[in-house]
Amino acid sequence: MSSTANLPTIMIAEDEHVNYLLLEMWLKGKCHILHATDGNEAIEIFKNHPEIALILMDIKMPYTDGKEATKAIRKINDTIPILAQSAFVMDYENQDILESGCNAVLNKPIRKEEFNALLNKFLPNLNLN
Repeated sequence: MSSTANLPTIMIAEDEHVNYLLLEMWLKGKCHILHATDGNEAIEIFKNHPEIALILMDIKMPYTDGKEATKAIRKINDTIPILAQSAFVMDYENQDILESGCNAVLNKPIRKEEFNALLNKFLPNLNLN
């Protein structure tokens, strides 16, 4: 059996390529990664991949934003960890993001230490450091 067989699957919903590449670099070799470039694609990928263990959801994306995509995913699965990535820094905006169904908000620019701590909280077997 392959050593990658037991790795969790994480979907990164991110339309900015450079932001995706950073997250991919931090996660490479620690999990399987699926990439959605807009909210509609995130919903479709989630529907087709029940093995997804966690979602990193950008809030500002084309077609369907991250809050609406989260609400749609919550109708399918209300327990999957969804971590928002947002450039918004106002408390009321972060509260609105959490009320859409996200479990936590990572403010951009994302700090690696905060990213690792949050992912380790929701996926303890990931062991990011």
